[in-house]
Amino acid sequence: MAQRTAVRAIQTKFQLSERRACALVGLGRSTCRYRPRRQEWPALRDRLRVLAGERRRFGYRRLPVLLRREGFTVNLKRVYRLYPQEGLTVRRRRRRRRVPRGVPRLIGYSSERDVSTRSTNPGCTPRYRNKTGWARWFAHSRCSRQLRYRASERS
Repeated sequence: MAQRTAVRAIQTKFQLSERRACALVGLGRSTCRYRPRRQEWPALRDRLRVLAGERRRFGYRRLPVLLRREGFTVNLKRVYRLYPQEGLTVRRRRRRRRVPRGVPRLIGYSSERDVSTRSTNPGCTPRYRNKTGWARWFAHSRCSRQLRYRASERS
């Protein structure tokens, strides 16, 4: 693009032909005359943005199917190109938070998810179901025949 503008500037300033100006810049004449024919597809871009907002988990592979159902002539490559240009990305799913095994669970809350809600008794503090935690200490060693074994100790 910059070379094309340089060719046009040389032509107007020094009154040179296109052939000589292109030779000075090092640009082919057909490249200088090239005009891109790519359409902007404003309706397709708008509809793609709307569908991606409605179907947040649908990426560039599943959205062309919906666009084709609505009558757009579109293939996967075009949606693949337009998808990041519109600033769209597939929204990741949030993983469910699970309490790992062995972690004591709190009692006294109305639900496990809503920690801010406590039981009806104002003086009630959450108690631990499992009052003692388990820990294991492992000692790795080898005996005289180079066999590995693991000894565990509970506390």
